[in-house]
Amino acid sequence: MGTAGEGAFSLLALFCLLFSWAEAFNKEDNYHGYTGRCPDDWREIDQYCYKIKDDGRDFRDALDACTVHKDRDSFRNFWSNGHNSYSGIRHNLMPVPLLHSMKEHGQRAFPHLGRGPYRVNAIKTSYDHKWREFDGGNTNIDVYKWRGGREVDFSLFPDFNTHWGEPGDTLVWYPNSNRLYARPHYHKYESLCYRRKKDAERCPGVPECNYHGDCYHGKCFCYEGWVGDDCCCKPKLLIIGGEGDDANFEPEWYAELFDFHNMSSCVHSEFPDAVYGGEAEVVAETVMYCGGEIPAGNVSYCIQWNTKDHMWEPTPDDATYPMINMDSVVAYQQDDYCERKGWWLLNGIEGTTKIQPETQVVYFDDVYDWEDGPSLQEWRQDFCAVMLNDFELAVIGGQGSTGADDLNAIEIYDIFRDDWRDGPAIPGDGFQNHECELVMDPHCGHPTVVIIGSEETGITNVWTWDTVTDEFREAETLPTSTKNLYDHETVKISDDTIVVIGGYDGSDSLTDIWTYKLGKGFTKVGNMLQARYDHAAVVVWGDDHHCPVMEITPTPGP
Repeated sequence: MGTAGEGAFSLLALFCLLFSWAEAFNKEDNYHGYTGRCPDDWREIDQYCYKIKDDGRDFRDALDACTVHKDRDSFRNFWSNGHNSYSGIRHNLMPVPLLHSMKEHGQRAFPHLGRGPYRVNAIKTSYDHKWREFDGGNTNIDVYKWRGGREVDFSLFPDFNTHWGEPGDTLVWYPNSNRLYARPHYHKYESLCYRRKKDAERCPGVPECNYHGDCYHGKCFCYEGWVGDDCCCKPKLLIIGGEGDDANFEPEWYAELFDFHNMSSCVHSEFPDAVYGGEAEVVAETVMYCGGEIPAGNVSYCIQWNTKDHMWEPTPDDATYPMINMDSVVAYQQDDYCERKGWWLLNGIEGTTKIQPETQVVYFDDVYDWEDGPSLQEWRQDFCAVMLNDFELAVIGGQGSTGADDLNAIEIYDIFRDDWRDGPAIPGDGFQNHECELVMDPHCGHPTVVIIGSEETGITNVWTWDTVTDEFREAETLPTSTKNLYDHETVKISDDTIVVIGGYDGSDSLTDIWTYKLGKGFTKVGNMLQARYDHAAVVVWGDDHHCPVMEITPTPGP
């Protein structure tokens, strides 16, 4: 970068450094430096407080003891009575997901915990035989007839079998072994109570997360079927560019919007030029589309969606190299001063032409800032990329530098250490023109990469890669009539739900839109206006993304 860029970076670094000093100066004496305080007789971890009621209680008495500081009206009823703000603290038995945070604090938490066991917030219901949380209201419940609140999240306790226990049973936690056990509700145990810090960071939404998600550390974790920073809205798919077979509606000129609320699609916008083969992402609340091809050749620039004027416009700066046959992820990078969020575009090659085997990263701070990322270990194209966690990026399969050899290799880049390592070998000849997403396996609780489709013949099933055991397994059959699928697009609309959009089945381009859940298979949810392949898609929401009354004009000639 030039002198001006270095100067801008220095100012940004100085600002981040001063900001971090200011935060350190204002820190309270707690485990993570949050400024919230717990009452004198409570202990704190992260942004919540906990207290042990050390006299043995059955489940209903434990609920009463842990919720004694709040009104008997439920948390939900408080809002329905017309209040426009909530100044109280939510009290309850400790939620199961937060137990993992206590475990991570090790000796800082355990001297105060003892051996347990402790009651936590979970009851086995009789009407659907699921473990559910008590989420407010009268604590004198009939545990056998109670229908329950939201389902307990056991993703951090993969050893716990959710089929354990009988209706009316509750859960207890043993800190030393970090295990949960089902026990009758009338047995007496010490209770582990939970409350938010008095001035802990609250989540967006009125009420917080709009009752469509859980609030942890100021961030909403939305329930299935809801998206947005405040879990406000039903998701929509913005489907961008691509190629198709209809001469009257060539998709490379148009974006369309699929609404999951009414399961229908409409024309969203027209592009300034025909686009296909690029990547799209929402970064800094802006929809970006980068790279790919136009009739004039390969593309090294990006366009962004202007919600105010409802039009696509070029970004202020271009990438260093043309971007083709690639994939992308959004990740955070920690430099010497502060954390920056960037869009990582992993470049491919075109046939036997080696454009650039490099990752290009565009940061969105106050200005667009393109930088060269790490070189890929092998020349490859038509691969997929996925973040395995907050700092590891996996590049999976694809074609090699000759355009004919398939790569059955996975390479993993550690963003913080700036280091590559080899992943497990892919079975058989590998994958090409496939898509991949990371989900949590509902059976074992392991982070699992789901690989959908491939241009490689003979691959008719979904494949999974268990990132804990490094095992590959075949899963459900692909949903197309030919059992073949490639040049499609996938996005996630919840932690366990992948949307599969269009593509090519070996003989025809497709209009189909499916959802996929590991272990449950594919469900057809709708159709695009026209068939597309080699397209991009992002999840959007809210009134900023809508379809104006728009007439489709014949595709412009060359």
